[in-house]
Amino acid sequence: MRLGCIALVVYALWYGMGQGSGGFVQKAERLLYPVSYKSAILESSERHNVDPLFVCAVIRTESGWDPDVSSVKGAKGLMQLMPATASDLIRLGLVDGSAFSADNLADPATNIEFGCAYIELAQKQLSGMDEVICSYNAGIAKVQEWLARGDGSVAELSQEYPETADYLKKVKSAYGHYQDLYTAQLEEAD
Repeated sequence: MRLGCIALVVYALWYGMGQGSGGFVQKAERLLYPVSYKSAILESSERHNVDPLFVCAVIRTESGWDPDVSSVKGAKGLMQLMPATASDLIRLGLVDGSAFSADNLADPATNIEFGCAYIELAQKQLSGMDEVICSYNAGIAKVQEWLARGDGSVAELSQEYPETADYLKKVKSAYGHYQDLYTAQLEEAD
């Protein structure tokens, strides 16, 4: 009986792996790179002109999709935003403070709105994706400071800023997986 069960599992794995992009491996990979809060991500990313797949990569890296997580530094929610940063985004007119409160960062839709607004701001002030990713970890001003010093690209930060360099690698890896697994509308890719 046991041999029959093992054979069945081996067959299921073999059969699933042979099903092309809809096979077992891709389905298993989607468990590692899920999408939750789809409508909030699509609405906010469209409003702020950011790639929803990139938003998913940031969420996965920042919180692992846990809306209740808080950092020791005070960052909150899915996209790990600081309340002061959220307030600044309202003050700058990037987030409608009557619709979204900087005091409600545990709410997924609110957190996603502020995260997308921050990415929009970073995209306007920086010139490349690596810079935007690094700014999400270290801040826009810090990335501008690094670039002004002329030390090279932000991708060369590993010695002086290992946390940000590691963050850059994690987000880029996650972004690549999301691009492979989902469409821009966050539907499963074929």
